[in-house]
Amino acid sequence: MSVKKTMNITSSDRLWTPASAGANALNIHQALAELAANSIDWSLLSKGEQTSLFSDAKAKKPGAENFLKSLTDKYGNDLALITSTTTPTSKVEIRVTKDSYEIVDNGVGMIQKELEDALILRGASNQTRPNLRPRKGKFGMGMKSGMLNLGWRITIWTRSVLNPGTELMVDIDCRLIDSGKLKLEAIPFVEEKCGKDKNSPLHVKDLKHGTAIRIGDLVNPPGGPTYIAENLGSNFSPDIESKVTEIFVTDAKTDPTKPTLAQGGACKGPVNRYDPNFKMIKVDDLKIEITPDEGGAPVLLRGWIRLLEKGRPGGDRKFGLDLYRHGQLIEAHHNRGGKPGLWPAALHTNHTRIVGVLHLDMCSPNYTKVGWDTRSPAWQEVKKKLKPHLAGVKKTAGQVKAGTPPVSLLKAWEALFSATKSTISKTAKASKAGTTTGTTPVADKSKFEEKTIRLKDGRPITIAAIQELSLSTKEPWTHMFDDTKNELVIYYNTDSVLYKQYAEAYKSKPGTDQTKMLSAWAIFDSLFIVLTKPGGHFELSIPEAMEYRSEWLSVVFEDSSKEKVTSPKAKSKGAKVGKAPITEEQPTLSSIGQVCLKVIMANNLSIVDGLKEAGITKTTLEDCSQAEHHQLMQYFRKKSN
Repeated sequence: MSVKKTMNITSSDRLWTPASAGANALNIHQALAELAANSIDWSLLSKGEQTSLFSDAKAKKPGAENFLKSLTDKYGNDLALITSTTTPTSKVEIRVTKDSYEIVDNGVGMIQKELEDALILRGASNQTRPNLRPRKGKFGMGMKSGMLNLGWRITIWTRSVLNPGTELMVDIDCRLIDSGKLKLEAIPFVEEKCGKDKNSPLHVKDLKHGTAIRIGDLVNPPGGPTYIAENLGSNFSPDIESKVTEIFVTDAKTDPTKPTLAQGGACKGPVNRYDPNFKMIKVDDLKIEITPDEGGAPVLLRGWIRLLEKGRPGGDRKFGLDLYRHGQLIEAHHNRGGKPGLWPAALHTNHTRIVGVLHLDMCSPNYTKVGWDTRSPAWQEVKKKLKPHLAGVKKTAGQVKAGTPPVSLLKAWEALFSATKSTISKTAKASKAGTTTGTTPVADKSKFEEKTIRLKDGRPITIAAIQELSLSTKEPWTHMFDDTKNELVIYYNTDSVLYKQYAEAYKSKPGTDQTKMLSAWAIFDSLFIVLTKPGGHFELSIPEAMEYRSEWLSVVFEDSSKEKVTSPKAKSKGAKVGKAPITEEQPTLSSIGQVCLKVIMANNLSIVDGLKEAGITKTTLEDCSQAEHHQLMQYFRKKSN
């Protein structure tokens, strides 16, 4: 019999819509790639993966024993429940119609708690559902962002290996959420015997375990199946080529229950014609090891670089390196140079023959997984260690002309390959000895560390992302905190009065120098709420929370005390602090005091008037306590609304 229940996926209700969490700049194939990646992450283990888990634990590799125990505690001592006897172990089918997308996999499926956890707008919890393998995502938001990017109506069916014979179904109309008629703490779902719901894609395909997602009321017209198949083929080419997974894309004209190669629905990797004169450079052989952003033992940098037989048209920019993380394409055709790029300088039209692949499993993607956190230590280490080798590739490729290349050029290419191996072996030895050389500089962590503070017990709190959203409320910002990873994500409300006034004043968007103060204010406020929330993850006292908050601000504004602080109004009219203009050095003013000063100036007030208006009897910011600084910030925040 069918049992109707409710589940609680509470976050901020209005975030669970395509207009908010779904407004993340993903295109159609990127959103579908997020859902496919989620399916592959939770596919059954291969026999090889199962064997490696036990052998790694037996060899006492770092973390292997605890990882294996988390799986055996949940799925049994031999892991037979989640181990496939067939190849490929993963199969993902995507069906496209004129008004819907349907994604079906044969993975492990979900029980109620796992489904609930997967739908909450924060990173998915590893405590509720231990990972089966290194996940393609970092933040656990792929499933939510992918679905909400595509449509307003989401239906999910799932059958878990832990609960055979039972199917869960949840149907969510995001327009009801957006209108306030449906609350996230009471989302209805149905639990029933497998086979009772004849409309279930899992029933149609006779799958004993797996998950199906149907997305309707589409945000945009659907993409063509051929276009989607080509892009997914590129996105997951390592897994497809190694026969780890199969991905099919069909349309309403084909039989979704029996996709075959003859129907043209199977996703394939890109087909290139390589120049046979130039050998492939195998990055693996260079023996470059990179310390992962998430910690742990150094990881070997893998990949290859080749030259095409014929260069790409310079205008389409489809040349350079495809950058993968755990088998999923994060960035295609990386040809950027300078600060954000891996190349010493950007590739141009005379470098259009360069193609290749790098597996950056050790690097962090950005929040939407359509790019990289280029400030992270691992990215900087990859960039610095690859610099001399990519410079050589670029120089040699730039000399390639049509026709048969001269012997000297072929020798230069081969010399580059042999020279890089010897260079890396020398620098690897130097690294182990605790020294650095000109070719292996230590990654600069200072910029990345600006996003993290540590509590006294050693736990970090990471500012994972700051994004723009239209919330249709008065709040200038809101936030989500993942208490399993201690990651804080903050959303600017672009509809708020504060945001509109600030954006108009500076004609700028978040992330620039002009809006650094606004970002700090949002983090300042959100961090304080997270640290002091009753019943929350930390429950710190107000003085403790203010101390940590000030510590974070001191990192962000560490050099501000050395600068002259001048009001925009003072430049033209001579703003007053009492009677003196604000042009003096502020060496004794704390970081939080510096922020308060900027807030007062933004309201075109003198310090005395600003303090008085906020109900503070002191006449200088230096004399104010931290509690009074907080009182001032809260007052002007409420005033702006």
